[in-house]
Amino acid sequence: MGEPAGSAGTRLLVEFLVPEKLCRAVMICECCRRPKSANDFDEEGFGICEECLRSDALIFDPDTAARRY
Repeated sequence: MGEPAGSAGTRLLVEFLVPEKLCRAVMICECCRRPKSANDFDEEGFGICEECLRSDALIFDPDTAARRY
Protein backbone atom coordinates (compact mmCIF):
# COMPACT_ATOMS: atom_id res chain seq x y z
CA MET A 1 0.00 0.00 0.00
CA GLY A 2 1.25 3.50 -0.78
CA GLU A 3 2.17 6.21 1.67
CA PRO A 4 -0.34 8.82 2.86
CA ALA A 5 -0.42 11.92 0.67
CA GLY A 6 0.68 14.09 3.61
CA SER A 7 4.10 12.43 3.72
CA ALA A 8 4.56 12.02 -0.03
CA GLY A 9 6.93 14.99 -0.33
CA THR A 10 8.98 14.30 2.77
CA ARG A 11 11.07 11.48 1.31
CA LEU A 12 13.22 12.73 -1.51
CA LEU A 13 15.77 10.39 -3.04
CA VAL A 14 18.70 12.08 -4.76
CA GLU A 15 21.34 10.12 -6.62
CA PHE A 16 24.72 11.63 -7.49
CA LEU A 17 26.38 9.80 -10.35
CA VAL A 18 30.13 9.70 -10.73
CA PRO A 19 31.13 11.10 -14.14
CA GLU A 20 31.96 8.46 -16.72
CA LYS A 21 35.69 8.17 -17.37
CA LEU A 22 37.08 6.85 -20.62
CA CYS A 23 40.59 6.75 -19.21
CA ARG A 24 42.49 8.51 -16.43
CA ALA A 25 42.59 11.91 -18.09
CA VAL A 26 39.37 11.89 -20.16
CA MET A 27 35.79 12.22 -18.91
CA ILE A 28 32.42 12.52 -20.63
CA CYS A 29 30.54 15.73 -19.82
CA GLU A 30 27.02 15.06 -18.50
CA CYS A 31 25.73 18.15 -20.32
CA CYS A 32 27.26 18.17 -23.82
CA ARG A 33 28.24 14.44 -23.76
CA ARG A 34 31.63 15.25 -25.33
CA PRO A 35 34.89 13.70 -24.10
CA LYS A 36 36.95 16.31 -22.24
CA SER A 37 40.18 16.42 -20.30
CA ALA A 38 39.74 15.80 -16.58
CA ASN A 39 41.26 19.27 -16.09
CA ASP A 40 38.20 20.79 -17.81
CA PHE A 41 35.96 19.78 -14.89
CA ASP A 42 35.35 21.60 -11.62
CA GLU A 43 35.48 19.43 -8.51
CA GLU A 44 31.92 20.42 -7.63
CA GLY A 45 30.52 20.59 -11.16
CA PHE A 46 28.94 17.13 -10.81
CA GLY A 47 30.34 15.89 -14.11
CA ILE A 48 29.60 19.03 -16.12
CA CYS A 49 32.58 20.62 -17.88
CA GLU A 50 33.68 24.21 -17.24
CA GLU A 51 32.58 25.28 -20.73
CA CYS A 52 28.99 24.13 -20.12
CA LEU A 53 28.97 25.63 -16.62
CA ARG A 54 30.10 29.00 -17.99
CA SER A 55 27.53 28.99 -20.79
CA ASP A 56 24.67 28.20 -18.38
CA ALA A 57 25.87 30.85 -15.93
CA LEU A 58 25.44 33.50 -18.62
CA ILE A 59 21.92 32.36 -19.42
CA PHE A 60 20.76 32.37 -15.80
CA ASP A 61 22.79 35.30 -14.46
CA PRO A 62 20.28 37.45 -12.50
CA ASP A 63 22.36 40.62 -13.02
CA THR A 64 22.29 40.16 -16.78
CA ALA A 65 18.56 39.44 -16.73
CA ALA A 66 17.88 42.55 -14.60
CA ARG A 67 19.74 44.78 -17.09
CA ARG A 68 17.52 43.58 -19.94
CA TYR A 69 14.33 44.91 -18.35
